[in-house]
Parts: sequence; C-alpha cells; structure tokens
Amino acid sequence: MHSKKILNAVVKDRADGTFCDLDIVCDGVRFQAHRVIVCSQSPIIRAACAGPWKEATSGTFEIKESSPVLIKRMLDFMYSGCYDQGSSGNAVEEDKRLSEELGQLGTACPMVLHARMMALADMYMVDGLGRVALEQVKKLVQQATTSYLLTDCIPEIYALTFGSCRSIRQTLIDSVRERTSQLPLDPDIKGRLDDVMQIVPEFTRELLKSCLYAPLLGHCDRCGRDKTVPVVPLQCNAEHAAGA
Repeated sequence: MHSKKILNAVVKDRADGTFCDLDIVCDGVRFQAHRVIVCSQSPIIRAACAGPWKEATSGTFEIKESSPVLIKRMLDFMYSGCYDQGSSGNAVEEDKRLSEELGQLGTACPMVLHARMMALADMYMVDGLGRVALEQVKKLVQQATTSYLLTDCIPEIYALTFGSCRSIRQTLIDSVRERTSQLPLDPDIKGRLDDVMQIVPEFTRELLKSCLYAPLLGHCDRCGRDKTVPVVPLQCNAEHAAGA
C-alpha cells in the first residue's frame, strides 16, 4: 500500500510537471520526467546525464531515431511498469487514437508498435520493457484471425530489421503452424498462405526450418497452455500383425 501511494504520487508529479528535472525530446515533442526515475532504468540515458556531456548541464536528452508515440510509452512503463493501459472507457475514441498513432508510425498493424517498443527497450537497455511488449504481441496474435495474421501482420513484422523481432517472428511461426495443422486447409487460408510465402521468402524459410527441426508441436501443462512446444512420440500405436 505504501509503495502504491508513492507510485501514484510520482505519476501525478510527472503529469503536473512537479519536481521534473529532465526533458526527453523526440521529433519536437518534449516530455517532462524525473532523472531519478529515468536514469535508474536506462543505463544509456544515465551515462549521458552523468557524464561530461551537454545532457548533464542542460537537463535535456534528445532521441532522434524514434517516435513520440513510442517515447511516451517508454516513459509510461518507467513510471508504472506498463504502457497502453490507460483506457478512457470509450472504445471508439481509443480505436481512433490508436489508428492515429499507428499512422504516425507508418503502419496499420498494432504488432508493429510493440515490436518497435521491444527495439526501443534494447536500444536504451530498459529492463522489463521488452518482456511487456512481447506479451502484448502474444495477446494480439491469440486474438487475431488467421487471415489477418497472414495478410497484414507477417509482411509488416518481417519488414522490420530489429534484432528483437526474432522472438515475435517465432511467435507468428508457431501460431501459423498451429492454425494450419488441420487438413484440408480452408481454400481462402491456403490462398493467403501461398501469397505470403511468395511475398515474404524469409517467412517461408523460417517456417520450413521450424517444420524440419520440430515436426510435431503440442502443449505442455508445465510450460503453459498458451504456447506450443516440440513434442516427441513415445510409441507407435498401430496394430501390427502377429509375428510381423
């Protein structure tokens, strides 16, 4: 209870600009923050603010290789341990806001936003942010239709070059394998799968490798039912003729 009160007070101070002693600037947008909060979670920003550079005296840290949409979420995480959780309760307004923010990122796929959050976490070494972003991706994958994954998500995700996208790609591969394991495939799904395999050869290569290295996938109660894992058949249940 005590820590929650402190957290709420610090979040309010940030919103009000009270005691803020650090400005994070991105693409002309200025975010007020507290050095003790930000620098304690990002060794990169800490080094800039504590070293013999202009950030130490100016109290301003500029981020050029990102977007204000992402920087706001990174700061939200630093203060609360999560981001994108402050729903207004108005679904229409929330959808409109998200669409506008995705437009600023040049995409219509929400997974791309979280993929870039993972890249931002790696770039500024913000512990825990990448895990939160990946969990957001997994939720979206579970909720998405197979058609949407094949047509909209896979091309967008595979167009990204961040090293942190590796785990997102694997999540998509596992989901596609699970969704297409029952034959025959729906003609529409088969057509979309054929299209994406031609358009995104890297996806085709990784899908093939997954099938070769782990031919059978299943679920494990210990690992969690929300993900697939490689399984090994223990015996043959076929009925063989006596003496065969």
